[in-house]
Amino acid sequence: MDPELANLASTEQSPATAKKKASAIHPLTDRIFQPVRLAKIACLVGLSVMLPYLVQRLPNLNSRPEYRLDAKNISIVPEPKSPVPVDLVEQIRRQNQLPREMSILDPKLCKTIAVAFSRHPWIARVNSVRQSYPASVVIDVEFRKPVAMVQVKGGRIPIDSSGFVLPSEDFKVDDVARYPLIRMEGGGNLTRDRGRVTEPGLSGAAQVAELLADKWSKLELDAIEIPKQQESARNSKDVVLHLHSKTGSTIIWGRAPGTDHPGELTASQKVARMEKYVAEFGGFDRPSGPYEIDIRHWQEITRRPAAKAQASGRKETRTRR
Repeated sequence: MDPELANLASTEQSPATAKKKASAIHPLTDRIFQPVRLAKIACLVGLSVMLPYLVQRLPNLNSRPEYRLDAKNISIVPEPKSPVPVDLVEQIRRQNQLPREMSILDPKLCKTIAVAFSRHPWIARVNSVRQSYPASVVIDVEFRKPVAMVQVKGGRIPIDSSGFVLPSEDFKVDDVARYPLIRMEGGGNLTRDRGRVTEPGLSGAAQVAELLADKWSKLELDAIEIPKQQESARNSKDVVLHLHSKTGSTIIWGRAPGTDHPGELTASQKVARMEKYVAEFGGFDRPSGPYEIDIRHWQEITRRPAAKAQASGRKETRTRR
């Protein structure tokens, strides 16, 4: 074969080969320029152009009354009862500088309300916050329960069983007299840390007050006293508490409930001994008191005349219980 013809034949391509080569050169172009793809692209471009206009034309639901939460539509479960103030929601709103109206479309609404309520001294715990339409909110909480009044210079301060100080202004004069009294020997003012009192023994005294609340009047008790402690006994678990009766006797209670000190009775056993003593003798000052009565020991109750009675020469007696 003629060499020139051979070269010419090698450079010629069939139609199929040429089409294949063209497709290989422009693969991206072939994918884009398809009717369906072009229609999708046109829709996306049009939507991006029209979206700001459409957003402006949509109604602002935040301004609609059914989506506006008025503070009066926030309800608390359980319902506040004295001494918890009835205007608790309004107090919390003012203290946290919350607006009178809020939008239930706000994704942070429930968290905002929960945090605000948890900061109030009457609220021990926020269990849940539920919002609904039309705009309303129900908040489930646990209230702190006052168990005692602490005598300080200038008056009395209410506390719960953990030693948390409650708002004094929410208590009426009659309310103050209904709660057991806690006295600190030497008096003084309370020191606090995050709302709780920090004096050794005070939280333990509050626990005793809660334990004896239903029996306080029947046992004719007057106060729980925290004696001055030695420096070696500044740990709250080592503080020995005293109870004072209205008739002048002193009952040595011992350490706070739950300290589990070796050789000391449990709180329920101590209460049982006090009730049995009153049932048998008729009162803590009987038969010839007032006395200093020690109920802590396993085998027996010890009883000796109180300080004034000691001067007259009366001797200590022991009674098995």
